[in-house]
Amino acid sequence: MRLAPAVAFVVLALHATQLAAQTFAPGPGAVVNGQVSVQVMITLRESADDYEPIPDHVLMLCRTMDDSLRRSPGDSLQFRTDDAGVLRFLVAPGLYHLVSASPATWRRHAYWWNVPIWVHPGMGVVQLTTANASMSRPE
Repeated sequence: MRLAPAVAFVVLALHATQLAAQTFAPGPGAVVNGQVSVQVMITLRESADDYEPIPDHVLMLCRTMDDSLRRSPGDSLQFRTDDAGVLRFLVAPGLYHLVSASPATWRRHAYWWNVPIWVHPGMGVVQLTTANASMSRPE
């Protein structure tokens, strides 16, 4: 009979640990401690029903120095998309470039991105697609 309260305590402690381990994921454009939540989604498509997310793609986020969109060489972060082709991060507002570390291959073509983005409160999802990618056919 004395075992029941001990088991209940362990179950409650485990449940509390699971709740504490969950993290708040703010939506794109939300401001958290002065930084803006950014969500990037990479999806390549040929038609409305023929598309594929690009998982495990490495992107560098490079701070842009000024309005000429020149990148600052020492001020960059590196991220990798998840299985759904999505990545999320918090960063200070400003001008940046999203740059592919290496091309993504899809349907025997190589795609890579070098896209300027303006990070600001209220921004939407950044979509990386065939429309804003550079593309080449592998040799």
